[in-house]
Amino acid sequence: MAQIINELSLVIPTKDDHLKVEKNLIPVYDFLKKFVENFEILIISNGSTKSSINYIDNFIQTFDSINHHKINISGKGAAVREGITNSKYDNVLFSDADFSVKINEFSKFVSNQKLKSPLVIGNRRNKVSVNKKTPLLRKITGYAYIKLINILFSLNIEDTQCGFKAIDKKLFSKCDAFKTNGFSFDIEIILLAESQDISITEVPVEYVHDSDSKVSVLIDTFKMLIEILSIKKNFD
Repeated sequence: MAQIINELSLVIPTKDDHLKVEKNLIPVYDFLKKFVENFEILIISNGSTKSSINYIDNFIQTFDSINHHKINISGKGAAVREGITNSKYDNVLFSDADFSVKINEFSKFVSNQKLKSPLVIGNRRNKVSVNKKTPLLRKITGYAYIKLINILFSLNIEDTQCGFKAIDKKLFSKCDAFKTNGFSFDIEIILLAESQDISITEVPVEYVHDSDSKVSVLIDTFKMLIEILSIKKNFD
């Protein structure tokens, strides 16, 4: 595989996911070193304990091109916004710390060393996607949630919630203007793209569910429903 893209900022949100960061960072770093000419990794600790923050600080000491940002606000959306705002390259990829979608899937997001569109979304639900180890209840609730999103906001997106997405900040200028700090920030990014007539590309990916995921099907789904009602109000 030749060079994928010239420049890339990778944003990794973490709330006490230091062990997952440690597990995945070396293969991710090696991949970027090999296939991206200029890159940086931004680890965003959002609401993490001091011990988790210190663990990451110690672990990354031997790496270059890695920055560790610490914010007190909890929420994946807050962490991703912090990463986008502070990224130095126009191409920004964000991924969950568990890398359920492996970093090599990023090659599918790019054509001729450019992102396929200003917003590229990993898709776990397409007929050619590979979705492994996801519990049935999570599949059902995820399907119902995305169906609801598409109805509420008149969208046609197969997978709004995949944690593997990329943006081109130069072309998608309002990409960090979302207000949602929780998991539903993805919806707001998509709506901001729609409002700017930004092209959105969904790319089927291979996804392997992390059995240690902290996401609660019931509690977090309820929180996300509250968030989307707020988003709906703001975009009406």
